[in-house]
Amino acid sequence: MGKTVGASARTVGLGLSVLLAGGSVLTVLESRANAATDPGYNYVATPFNAANFTHPTVIDNPYMPLIPGTQLVLEGRADRGEGGRTPHTVIFTITDLTKVVAGVRTVVAWDQDINQGVLQESELALFAQDDDGNVWNLGEYPEEYVNGVYSVAPSTWLEGSGGGLGGVHVHANPQPDSLIYLAGRVPAIGFFDVAREVTRETSTSVPTGSYDHVLRVDEWDPSAQPDDGHQVKYYAPGVGLVRVGPDGGVEQEGLVRAETHHLTADELAAARMASLEIDGRARSTKSSNKSVWKPSAALVRATLPDAPRSAVATATPGGATIVWDPPISDGGAAVTGYTVSASPGGITRTVTSPAATFDGLTPGVSYLFTVTANNIEGAGSVTTSNAVTVPAPPRAAATLVGLEPGRFVDSRLPGGRTFDGFAAGGGLRAGGSVTEVLVGGRGGVPGDAVAVSLNVT
Repeated sequence: MGKTVGASARTVGLGLSVLLAGGSVLTVLESRANAATDPGYNYVATPFNAANFTHPTVIDNPYMPLIPGTQLVLEGRADRGEGGRTPHTVIFTITDLTKVVAGVRTVVAWDQDINQGVLQESELALFAQDDDGNVWNLGEYPEEYVNGVYSVAPSTWLEGSGGGLGGVHVHANPQPDSLIYLAGRVPAIGFFDVAREVTRETSTSVPTGSYDHVLRVDEWDPSAQPDDGHQVKYYAPGVGLVRVGPDGGVEQEGLVRAETHHLTADELAAARMASLEIDGRARSTKSSNKSVWKPSAALVRATLPDAPRSAVATATPGGATIVWDPPISDGGAAVTGYTVSASPGGITRTVTSPAATFDGLTPGVSYLFTVTANNIEGAGSVTTSNAVTVPAPPRAAATLVGLEPGRFVDSRLPGGRTFDGFAAGGGLRAGGSVTEVLVGGRGGVPGDAVAVSLNVT
């Protein structure tokens, strides 16, 4: 999301500690650039390794979940040089498109930056999650608009191309008051962003709800002028970005999450088409020689996921449990759940993790179970479990309980008497007849008793 949601940066330096304005100490743990090229800029960096991205489009980091088909709207005010702080809107849409960058398939987000109702910037931002759960920003293509009309796109960058270094946008396990880390660095276009996780104990309320244990992150450009200031972002667990606030600077951008949308199929298709049009301009325009987007991999729509693997069913008394492994390929979009069906009977379960439990199945019947993985594009291929025969549930052990003797039926007429007056004086019973006697629920006998001891005279 440009500076609001997407920008990030990364490390230079070798084992140095530097005292910055305000007393912050920066210590280098890793290096991704020659320290001589950036004297004084030293930051912690997570090394980029494409092999550490097994399922990169499954972005379920609790502080920044990016599920295709979701859209957040941030509303507020900012000073964009149009007469003070004016109404400002950011619309951030997670599409079902992907793009391979530096060997990693990324999720394509479409970010619209609107000031006083007029589009100022329309950007494609690329995110991926590594196997440790960190969300990375691996590229951006921001188009600038004048009076709502496309003008230029000079600030394109991609991880590994033209000196571009992406970075961790949100860590899997944020450490408040930890070292400053570099979230993205592209000297060719003057992009440099660092961040520090401040706390995870903030509470905040915005139009979409009230949130606790909110992660507060401070972001800034250490090479910028002092009047650029910092940006403070607030991430609610399980929700994502809910607030953006200024810390100094002239722009004073303040935003809150005003709406969260789950797009319909038509709305998602419209977002997809708009993103593909932006990608088309990136490839067809005669942009500056700094642009790295034009020769890069094209945007690709997500496909259905592969079949889940190794579905194993185990019979349980009166039911069964089924476990399986996720599909090798998620189709380029996060798996949102699994559908499991029992045959015969057609009983269906929908779960989010690779396991399901079925109760109430018929004892003695052999069952098979089919499993499909689902993503934003629909249900993928089917895998079938082994057959299992359901055993009968065990009966609970009987408990003998002693009761005071009592007469449950007395057919004598006249003079028949029972302890509660019920079934008294029925008269002589005919030979070969059947007389039903109610026992459960009388004289202290439980209604669900399975047996009683009676004397018959």
